[in-house]
Amino acid sequence: MQKGPDKPYYLHDKGLRAEDVFIRRGTTNLPVSEETFRAMVQKPRSRLFENMISFRQDLTFKFTESVFSENGLEFGPKQMESLKMMKGGQYTNLGFMLSDQFDAQVKAALFQDEYKGLFLDRTEIDGSILEQFEKVMTFINGHNTKRSVIVGTKREDTLAYPAVAVRETILNALVHRDYSMNGTILVSMYPDKMTISSPGGLNESYDLEDLKTGISSTRNPGLANILYRLGYIEAYGTGIPRMMRQYLNRGEPTFKISNAVFFVTLPSLLSEVDGLEALLRTKEFMTR
Repeated sequence: MQKGPDKPYYLHDKGLRAEDVFIRRGTTNLPVSEETFRAMVQKPRSRLFENMISFRQDLTFKFTESVFSENGLEFGPKQMESLKMMKGGQYTNLGFMLSDQFDAQVKAALFQDEYKGLFLDRTEIDGSILEQFEKVMTFINGHNTKRSVIVGTKREDTLAYPAVAVRETILNALVHRDYSMNGTILVSMYPDKMTISSPGGLNESYDLEDLKTGISSTRNPGLANILYRLGYIEAYGTGIPRMMRQYLNRGEPTFKISNAVFFVTLPSLLSEVDGLEALLRTKEFMTR
């Protein structure tokens, strides 16, 4: 038998599981460890992770189905095949990412100060990426301090973090994350800033200045396509420019990028004093 490029091989009716994969050594078949198995699956980097067959096939889609229904879109095997959530009757990693069982978490926390000595609130979110987005936005909005000032006869409200900038930053983290890597999206809120870190650096050969102009090459085009159809994103490449526009003449988001992490800092538009007062009010409320 001639070797093929898509290792490891497996029985179609059993799915892709470590316990069913063996390495041939002479005349002996040796079982592989979980670590070796994952390395074998992730090795062909030219293949999109989201297009690979999922380790898990016992998936449900209650949350994703409800979102499709709310947007007047059908959701079933035919649609999942078309959207690349299924391939040959099996769920792909993209299907797994939108399932209720998806376990690559988003963790969000509110801290008293930048030294992270005291949690004032925190949450860990898994499940469908659509559900993760809604729940992390709920957490952030619950702690997004608002300052109101009376100007003449009108009240002017200022949020610590512009809603559009927050939304675009979280969507970018979810859409462009490298889901083949172990790790977690981390959202950390402080008195004067919020940081968002996502596993995976820039995709391909683009740099930060390219992204600021709107050039984009998404790591997960199937996921981006679904979010586009559902109205979460307007067009590919608009996220960072939209984020930057929210901070015109009011400070500026900063970015740190490595091969492993994309790290964004959103400065608070309120003074640090306002932020500390809000955190103290939150702490007082939590201890009642």
